[in-house]
Amino acid sequence: MNIEEIIKKSVEGQEMPYNAAAWDQMSKRLDQVMPTKPASNLKWYLGGAAVIAAVSISAILLSNNSEDQKVTPSVAQTTENNTTESKNQPNHSVDENAGADVKGVQNNEFVQIDLNNVTAQNSGSSNQNASSTSQNSGSTNATTQNGSNSNTNNIADHQRNNPSTVTQASNSHRQNSIPEIENICIGESVKIQNKNEAPITLIQANGLITTIKPKSSLTFIGDEAGTYKIGVMKGADFIEGDSFKVLEGPNAEFSIVEANTFDNGVPVVRVESGSTGSNYNWSINGFEREGKNAEFNLFEKGNYSIVHEVTGSNGCKSSVSRKVTIEDDYNLLAANAIRPNSSIGENTSFMPFALTVRDVEFTLIIVDASNGAVIFESSDATQGWDGTDKRNGQQVKRYTPFAWKVVIKNPLPGERNEYRGTITVTD
Repeated sequence: MNIEEIIKKSVEGQEMPYNAAAWDQMSKRLDQVMPTKPASNLKWYLGGAAVIAAVSISAILLSNNSEDQKVTPSVAQTTENNTTESKNQPNHSVDENAGADVKGVQNNEFVQIDLNNVTAQNSGSSNQNASSTSQNSGSTNATTQNGSNSNTNNIADHQRNNPSTVTQASNSHRQNSIPEIENICIGESVKIQNKNEAPITLIQANGLITTIKPKSSLTFIGDEAGTYKIGVMKGADFIEGDSFKVLEGPNAEFSIVEANTFDNGVPVVRVESGSTGSNYNWSINGFEREGKNAEFNLFEKGNYSIVHEVTGSNGCKSSVSRKVTIEDDYNLLAANAIRPNSSIGENTSFMPFALTVRDVEFTLIIVDASNGAVIFESSDATQGWDGTDKRNGQQVKRYTPFAWKVVIKNPLPGERNEYRGTITVTD
């Protein structure tokens, strides 16, 4: 250990204030030992030497403390005066008691520090007098003000030397383009287009996760009602960007009330909906009806499929179909025989029953099958054939079949305009 360190340790933390009484006493003793006139000047010389020695020792201590002082480096973007601070900035310290707000940012983003909390960090500053505190404060302010330009230059150098860091920082603020999908109904399909350079994720209502690759599309069919979410995966976390719903349609149900029956001489199939909705549609054999209840006229025998579609309040549709069987062809409900001498009036003449109750224009003819001659003709439903041949006015031969034909001028939809059959006169 050299003499300088010994002196430093011996006087460390000690103060040497000037004591006038002590100097007067020492001066008197010196005058007694060495009584000379200039003795009074010696007092001032010794006092000056003591002051110089104290200042020198204090300077050495301050120099050593300055060398031991640590500088806290930081990479930061400041919010004051639009200046930024980099790792390579001049030696500025952060006071541990200043409470600087430093937040860690992932993905190489810059950390933000409030310059209002940046001060000079001096160890042992609490032991300094008011004068030195004022000097240190002034030097700190000067450093902060003069560091503005150098901070900007340093951060620019940092960006030029680390392009990947800048790209990642900007990418962290870049949002993927999430497609907006309208709500769909069960059974409908929608195309989900991913226009991004990164994959997007679809989480279905049942929890199933589907990844849509970059620059590709997915044709999605909604087969289960619920909420579906579209977004991106960030690690193990899903970041939702948009959502859509697969809506459930109403419960479509109906019953066949009547079939193979006639209403006013016309075949009728009646149906009734058991569903709750805002709109009801029916279709059968190419014909359509609207309403909660409907009826159809089916003129030919066979099996038919009745489709019932219901629209719910949410706009979704559901449908159901049922089979109905028509047992006979419609033939105007015409009889195949008459008895002119019967006591029952409707049995004494021939006129297809449907023509007597329907409001239609028609022509009925009866033909002798042996030669094709017309033996009867009428366009009046009240004037039927009683078995008389108009050519001679006589009754035709019993139990001989004759052909009849009806041509309707205004048939119903789906109805043919011509009907044929045979009629026989009996006793």
